[in-house]
Amino acid sequence: MLSAGFGRSGCIGPARLRGGWCRGILAPGVAQGRALGLVLVLAAACGSPARAVGNTDLVLGLQSQKVQRGQAQSDGDAVASADLRWRADGPWRAHAGLSTLDRQRRRGGVEAQLGAGIGRDGEGDWDWQLAATHYRVLGAGPARRPAYEEWSASLDWAGRWQLLLTMVPAYPGPLPGGGRGRGRLWQQELGWHQRLGPSWALDLGLGRVRYGGLAIADAGYGSLSLSWTHGPLSLSATRIHSDSPTSDVGPRALLALAWRL
Repeated sequence: MLSAGFGRSGCIGPARLRGGWCRGILAPGVAQGRALGLVLVLAAACGSPARAVGNTDLVLGLQSQKVQRGQAQSDGDAVASADLRWRADGPWRAHAGLSTLDRQRRRGGVEAQLGAGIGRDGEGDWDWQLAATHYRVLGAGPARRPAYEEWSASLDWAGRWQLLLTMVPAYPGPLPGGGRGRGRLWQQELGWHQRLGPSWALDLGLGRVRYGGLAIADAGYGSLSLSWTHGPLSLSATRIHSDSPTSDVGPRALLALAWRL
């Protein structure tokens, strides 16, 4: 459920299904071409001898829409993503990711993520992680979003309960007096995970996002997700609801496919 750091995709709010689902993902463009090249580089890195140092995974994904912090990020378009995660034998880990954005407002841009963190897992019931992630939109769309950094802390108990705290000190957005600038964003999310046998799992999430110094209304959100996993393949169906007054947030359903290399 948790969305902070290193592939925890968690309370990603679902979306409406559309008619050109695969067409939206495969729409041609310079940014997508560059993204595909980077994905191939990541795949080659996962198959290299360097993979023996620590633990490296590449996850390729398709979603009917991208929703982050309870808010739609792809304007109803389907998205493709690639996430490379590396964990050292000790507490350090790193993450690099790419995902497509909506074609109308951003003209096929790609969002890149690059992060690093420290944490502990696999020792007792309690796991924790501290992470910093840099977000940047690649491409030359008219509504290109400025880059920003996210700081997060997560706590996990017995693989069942998760708590996520996120802070963005300079989040880009509209200002109360008009124009655009930067303000603060805080996110809190509580997640619950329950296995339903060897292949099925149920996830519940409740979260809230607050903004400081921006003309964006605070919002709460919740999600219910059912997932099925077989080997490296994972399928999930999620229903999410948000009380945000903005038009692009509300009840929606999301289908997602992930392939772990």
